[in-house]
Amino acid sequence: MRAKKHFEDLNTSEIDKKNSSEIEYSEEKNDIYTTLKLLSEEEKAVILLCYMEEMTHKEATKILKMPLGTVKTHVLKSKKKMGEFLIKQGYGN
Repeated sequence: MRAKKHFEDLNTSEIDKKNSSEIEYSEEKNDIYTTLKLLSEEEKAVILLCYMEEMTHKEATKILKMPLGTVKTHVLKSKKKMGEFLIKQGYGN
């Protein structure tokens, strides 16, 4: 004997909220990727390793074969560039 499937009533306002938040997330994600395009290849590599891959600065130095000071400088410059762009896009206001 097959089990009966039960369906919940869908509230359209809940669906609209979900779609709206997904659109906002998608736009935010696009803005983040746009900020990465503003960075040099070295800056981008450092940001991806340290923030996306959650590596320490020291771990990134080994992979990128850069001095620790250079990695830290790239992090600071990159965060500044990205922050300035995101503020222009309306974030943080």
